[in-house]
Amino acid sequence: IVSTGDDRTVRLWNRQGQLIQTLTGHQGWIMYAAFSADSQLIVSGGRDESLRVWRRDGTLVESFKAHGDQVNAVMFNPLGNQVISGSNDKTLKLWSLNASRDLIHAHAESISDVKFSPDGQLVASASHDKTVKLWRLNSSSNLANPLPPKGSTHVQDNIQDNIQDNIQDNIQDNTQDNTQDNTQNNRLTLQFPPLMLAGHSDRVTSLAFTPDGSLLASTSRDGTLRLWNLAGKQLALAQEKDWLLRVAASPDSQLLATAGRDRMVKLWDRRGKLVRVLTGHSDRVNAVIFSPDGQLIASASDDQTVKLWTREGQLLTTLRGHQGWVLDLAFSSDGLYLATAGYDNRVNIWSRQGELIKTLKGSSDSVARVSFLGDNQTIATTSWNNQVQLWRLDDTLIKTLSGHSDRITSIDWRSDGQAIVTASVDGTIIIWDIKLENLLQNSCNWLRDYLNHNSQVRESDRSICLQDP
Repeated sequence: IVSTGDDRTVRLWNRQGQLIQTLTGHQGWIMYAAFSADSQLIVSGGRDESLRVWRRDGTLVESFKAHGDQVNAVMFNPLGNQVISGSNDKTLKLWSLNASRDLIHAHAESISDVKFSPDGQLVASASHDKTVKLWRLNSSSNLANPLPPKGSTHVQDNIQDNIQDNIQDNIQDNTQDNTQDNTQNNRLTLQFPPLMLAGHSDRVTSLAFTPDGSLLASTSRDGTLRLWNLAGKQLALAQEKDWLLRVAASPDSQLLATAGRDRMVKLWDRRGKLVRVLTGHSDRVNAVIFSPDGQLIASASDDQTVKLWTREGQLLTTLRGHQGWVLDLAFSSDGLYLATAGYDNRVNIWSRQGELIKTLKGSSDSVARVSFLGDNQTIATTSWNNQVQLWRLDDTLIKTLSGHSDRITSIDWRSDGQAIVTASVDGTIIIWDIKLENLLQNSCNWLRDYLNHNSQVRESDRSICLQDP
């Protein structure tokens, strides 16, 4: 049973009258709430003119301003892919909820890493349950089977990622072409069952495909680096005395780099043979990557520094700019920039030579993961707030993606630029269908009149959408 009240809460009860969940977030009286047909989602609306979509466990999936006055009624259609709302502003609005993300309950325990294969056809996941799983990607229609089979672990969110983005707070396009919805019906999903790779005796911490697509490397708290072929056969094993926390493959697929709790970066060949050891950090090394040309190695550490090394292991420079642990790093695809993420809530952007170019301070929490997206002008970050945020390099927040119910541990960008995959402590994987060019273009389309004609807009901001993304 769902109830709403003047106390700005939505409450869920069982049939015996026991309170199960209290959902908070509305900024005014809540006038109406309704379940989706499968009882997995709830939509609510009220005096704050907004709609909120929730999971029945209380997780907020999406919120957006829907009307210019109080929302009086809201309801899902039988398929669960649309919501209709009515308001004191004398309008009825039909909202498309075609799924542009797919949530998969992939592991019984926390997922520590997830990666797309170089050809974009596979996803690998690593977990605290000591396993690695290989999943094959395919396209599926979210309208063909809107409800998962009974007992299935494959849960379709049925919520469109770009559901009337916050940028539509003051703008509603009632003439949106239906062809957009049709193209979104075919989206990426993972095939069951996955191929299980077993052998680690402790949490699996990290994964890396070699760019030639022939090998998958995994590291673990058991101190091992394991190399697998894509049929799931273990080809090599290297044993260390301490936790291995991250692994990366060189662009030519000939070297692997690992980061460890022993404060070292180690380089290995394809047979799992140790090639060289890079020493210099004074605390655990959290992340390591190769530059796109394979000539540089970057490492991030709890000692609050980032170090740049040559492929031969020579230390070039130490980057100091964070005021806490450095948790992750990423090169832009052209190799010109290095982004570093820190416990200090910052993302620092450095030149290839180690010069600090810019600091992004928009995050309100520690930044755990960072990745350049395909255009090299957009960065994806994760933090402890269970969300993915997309930023422009000028520190402008473009988009927030919500869906996980716990901290996000990993993010990867598909090589064709059409999808992001994320993994979480909640044991789930989400594949987000992202078309960045469309996202930026639509945002500019929605804002164009505002930028051109609003007297409060600074002259320097009127040309934002005239600039190359």
